[in-house]
Amino acid sequence: MPVCDVCSKAMKFSDGYALTTKEVVLTAAYWTSAFRGGFAGVHQRDSGGGELLLNYIERQASQSHGWLVCEECAKSFSFDRKRAHRLAEQQQDPPDAGPVSPRDAARHAAEAWKRLYGAPPRLGRFSDAIASIDSESGNVSMFRFGGKAKGKGRSDKRKWWERWK
Repeated sequence: MPVCDVCSKAMKFSDGYALTTKEVVLTAAYWTSAFRGGFAGVHQRDSGGGELLLNYIERQASQSHGWLVCEECAKSFSFDRKRAHRLAEQQQDPPDAGPVSPRDAARHAAEAWKRLYGAPPRLGRFSDAIASIDSESGNVSMFRFGGKAKGKGRSDKRKWWERWK
């Protein structure tokens, strides 16, 4: 059974919306939900943010497939509801699905972090980050620290609904 990619609630495709990574990850609402929910441990392990936060931001920004979002979570995002609902019912990725810049995602994550915890994450670490999107291959280059690459974007080529099987 599919689950909401934001809150992990079990749901039916016909009850959800298929959103792009841009529509989800480039919002403070998503990061606020993430830091209160499944990734609350990021702050508990490292109250300043640091490497764990950067890795999480990078992983979320590199999602190349659509996000299945439940009705409740959908209230936090701006998108074409009819189009997204139709795509979810048909179990299709949005045609404009794909990774986003980790640097852009970091800006929204930092905003949510500051709102929740009273201080921004260690933004100096973000300023050292180099992120780029290879538009031909759809791969997201990961953050680099001291010239050492931290990895590549997700290589899982399955459709987003196939990952739940």
